[in-house]
Amino acid sequence: MTKKQTEGESFVGHYFHEIDVDDKMKTQGVVIANPEPGWYLVQLFEWLHGNPTSRHLVRIEDMRSWCFYEDSEAMKSAYRAIAA
Repeated sequence: MTKKQTEGESFVGHYFHEIDVDDKMKTQGVVIANPEPGWYLVQLFEWLHGNPTSRHLVRIEDMRSWCFYEDSEAMKSAYRAIAA
């Protein structure tokens, strides 16, 4: 189940997949902070074991192609469904 942001709601704590132009999953991670309006700090995870890799500041405009999930299990379930 994906989630879209509504007015006044934060993405912090939500897991995500970034989808590329070919509708393939490009990156995966979790939103860990909203340091200032319009910017989010995200923690990316590697694909094989899911270990944390790097953190990046991302503008809200650059998150348009992301699918958001309530928790890590929902994100993993979505990945398994597509990979199968």
